Amino acid sequence: MIYVKISDGNIDMIHHMPFDSVHGLGIDEETLLLSGILIETLPIPDVVEGKISELKYSQEKGLFYEYYDVPKTQEQLQNERFASIETDLANASYALMMGGLI
Repeated sequence: MIYVKISDGNIDMIHHMPFDSVHGLGIDEETLLLSGILIETLPIPDVVEGKISELKYSQEKGLFYEYYDVPKTQEQLQNERFASIETDLANASYALMMGGLI
């Protein structure tokens, strides 16, 4: 059994051995069900390039994953800025070569 503690649709905790005598939570099933659910297996997220999966819960869907864009790294942001500056410089150079900016 896997215990999933839920708060407002967000997953607060996942415990894979809630009833284990050594590593368990020391709480009975009835009490656990007041703040979460008990399941046999967790759903497996889809692998979507450029996305991060986050496990969520709703009464209608049960457990499901929402996917978010992976935040860009500093290097990626700098490369985008550099490419933009290169494009602007090329456009300005072309405009000057063709007779001016006006």
